[in-house]
Amino acid sequence: YQRRVHGGEHTVMTSFLRTIEATPQSPEREVLTKLCALYAVGCLEANMVWYFQQECMSPQRSVAVQNLSRRLCAELAPHSLSIAEAFGVKPLLFAPIAGNWAKFNETDNRGEQVPIRAGF
Repeated sequence: YQRRVHGGEHTVMTSFLRTIEATPQSPEREVLTKLCALYAVGCLEANMVWYFQQECMSPQRSVAVQNLSRRLCAELAPHSLSIAEAFGVKPLLFAPIAGNWAKFNETDNRGEQVPIRAGF
């Protein structure tokens, strides 16, 4: 099981790194690099119990991994709509709050119980 899981993760990471290497220095490359790091950290988080059982990771290191994950998410947040579009996610699939959360929350919107409309 672990070999199959880690083999898949290795394949994804290898492909990710090749894509980054083939991308010229640009803001897009910086976003790709952070996405790759977030993927790697996510793999560590998803397998944390196994790393503890194998005594490969200390509790202190696990906290550092979780903090890095949070930091990467915060740094990628401003790019989230562009990332979703790059993966082909259609705007109609976004919740209304995804367009402009500050404007969305100016009025009582009863959560997100309003019709989804194109263009927000």
